[in-house]
Amino acid sequence: MKISTKEKGDHVVELTISLGADELATHINQAKEQLVSEVSVDGFRKGKAPDKMASQKISDDKVREAALQASVESSFSSVAKEQELDVAKTSELKILKNTPTELTYSILVSIWPKLELGDLSRFGTTRQTIQVTDEQVKEALDTLRNMKATFLDKEGPVTEGDRTEIDFAASVDDKPVSGGEGKNHPLVVGGKTFMPGFEEQLIGLRGGDTKEFELIAPKDYAHPDLAGKTLHFTVTIRKVQVVMRPEINDEFAHSLKFDDTKSLEQAARDSVTAQERTKERDRIRLAIMNKILAETKLPAPEFLVQEEVEQMTRRFEQDLQAKGLGLDLYLARLGKSRDEMKKQWQDEAARQVRMSLIIRQVIREQHIDVSEQEADAMLKDTVSQFASQEGIPQDKLDTETLRRTIVDRILTEKALAHLEHVCVKDEA
Repeated sequence: MKISTKEKGDHVVELTISLGADELATHINQAKEQLVSEVSVDGFRKGKAPDKMASQKISDDKVREAALQASVESSFSSVAKEQELDVAKTSELKILKNTPTELTYSILVSIWPKLELGDLSRFGTTRQTIQVTDEQVKEALDTLRNMKATFLDKEGPVTEGDRTEIDFAASVDDKPVSGGEGKNHPLVVGGKTFMPGFEEQLIGLRGGDTKEFELIAPKDYAHPDLAGKTLHFTVTIRKVQVVMRPEINDEFAHSLKFDDTKSLEQAARDSVTAQERTKERDRIRLAIMNKILAETKLPAPEFLVQEEVEQMTRRFEQDLQAKGLGLDLYLARLGKSRDEMKKQWQDEAARQVRMSLIIRQVIREQHIDVSEQEADAMLKDTVSQFASQEGIPQDKLDTETLRRTIVDRILTEKALAHLEHVCVKDEA
């Protein structure tokens, strides 16, 4: 077997592999034996017919096709192992010569970059002590009260605490904001679920009223693309309602299957504590990742960045479709092309690639794996959730793809947990 290698860019090589007559003969004989074992001949069980009779049912073209596939797969696997190629994906297979005495083909191989993270403890950070306030518990109880609230239509103007249904649209420099529009959107004024200052603009309006106003997004706004920018809003009030919330007492606790008010309040405190622990866990994991990114030179191979951009595009398109919008129409309204949108996402895609490479390296270095039992258990739970929440029966699900996704999720969680274990110390 002859091999030549040519660099074709960032972590991509082109292999040209040639096999001679003896090697091809081996694959041809193996292919023929395999096909003979699978052929059906009347009067015989599969694979039990005499070779001569079975061979008559197999065309030379079929043998050559099977031999070609086996030759490529076997030789490529051997070369990848010999040259210690950590293959991410292959593409552009080209058969350059295919005769009984020679097979020559080329193939592009995208390779995972080699990483050395070293001593992970040097990326240490500190876990902050969780402190749950009475105000947080009250907010959790108020959420439960809101879930049990009833609504009475109101003729008068909007006041704080009222429930409204609004049509709204937001724009920046006369261009619509992604996700910045809604129809009959429910909003409790004073709930602070919109941009600061938005809900106050609704006070005093009545059903049917329309108002236009501008707000400056905070510099630390949750959507970085909008931070510090002036947004123009158009809002129409469709409905105004008074919110009737139940009082926190034993009767309310009983309605939620608790013994009394005290046990309900403790459950609320436990829930808030769990949420705060999760937030702190996510914060320190991100802090570790940011530290590794800042202190380690990590490549972001172009082929991985482009794959991530395509995934980001698919997810964004799916989100728009869920809102009844098409990506091309949305971009047309913004005056952008798909290529321009993808270009804007390059830096974030590269960051995501680097983070995924960190996770992958931790998994490899620590020999992290997922047992059959772990994957089976989570797959069973996930399928049950799809059935109960989405109404999708198991036979309509691609369980193999779902299982691979689940395994990736478990591996990632274990890698992050390991980073947390090695890098984090509790606050003094």
